Amino acid sequence: MSKYFYHGVTGSFVSIPLVLEILKTGGLKCKSLLGKEPRGYNGLNYVSVCKKYPPEDYKSTTMDNAFYTFVQDNFCFIISNEIDAIKTTPAGKIKWNLYSDSMLTDKRNRISDMFDEWQVYKEIPLSAIIGIGIPVQCLAPTLKDFPSDCNTIKSFRKLLELANELGLDIVDTNQRGFVEEYERKKQEASVKIYQISKYELLIQIRNNRTNYKLLLSCHPMYARIQLTNLIYPTPESPNPLTMLFRKHLEGGYIKEINQIELDRICHILFGCHNEFGDYVEYHCFIEIMGKHSNIILCNENKKIIDCLKRIT
Repeated sequence: MSKYFYHGVTGSFVSIPLVLEILKTGGLKCKSLLGKEPRGYNGLNYVSVCKKYPPEDYKSTTMDNAFYTFVQDNFCFIISNEIDAIKTTPAGKIKWNLYSDSMLTDKRNRISDMFDEWQVYKEIPLSAIIGIGIPVQCLAPTLKDFPSDCNTIKSFRKLLELANELGLDIVDTNQRGFVEEYERKKQEASVKIYQISKYELLIQIRNNRTNYKLLLSCHPMYARIQLTNLIYPTPESPNPLTMLFRKHLEGGYIKEINQIELDRICHILFGCHNEFGDYVEYHCFIEIMGKHSNIILCNENKKIIDCLKRIT
């Protein structure tokens, strides 16, 4: 997988304050920037991360690995693959007191007792942190044992609020194959639906930490489909039609947008999950035909569910 994982926040509740502190202080810093003593192969000037390798690579080595030991089923940070990371040389079991100065300082001679370790020089800025891994299933039963006003619950809520404010993705590290699922979702665009006028729908799209607004209009004179940067007021209480669109589409993603041959019809294909968790597809057709323009939502068999203009 292309992403890196910072695995220095293992554990359960002890991790929550540490995760918050990292987010508040602007990223992950080496020990020299934190004013701490050197320890292990990171020395003073490196931050260790790991990648998830293909399963067959792990089977072919007898060395320990960082991903399945410290990332899966634990707290972690998901790091963009745009950082400048150095692949360490796997060197079996290492006694830290046998390290030479060159091992701790030479960028060309970074070694590790882990199979899948990488290192980043000095720091990983907050801008390179794109998500937080949380062991949801491990936490959920234990969180129920705490009163709602205790510091642990407050810290956990603050963590979720701060992640949302910073636009960070939250992933469940208890979910097997969560890396593959995360990679798949990052290639797709999740959506939220608003009806901003009698003839217009606004679809808010989030993809790769970027927000877009797609305007769909079936106005008799100004029917169109376009991306927009304008700010539109959204109703405080959604109407029944909006609720219907949200029921089927919200939380899903856009798989493709295309024109139907040479017709003035745009087709948007949505990939979603129903209330049972089954994958389903929905089709939205935007007909741009003057006073006959319409926006039509259909199920996977292209049977009409509802539309903005009901014609009797």
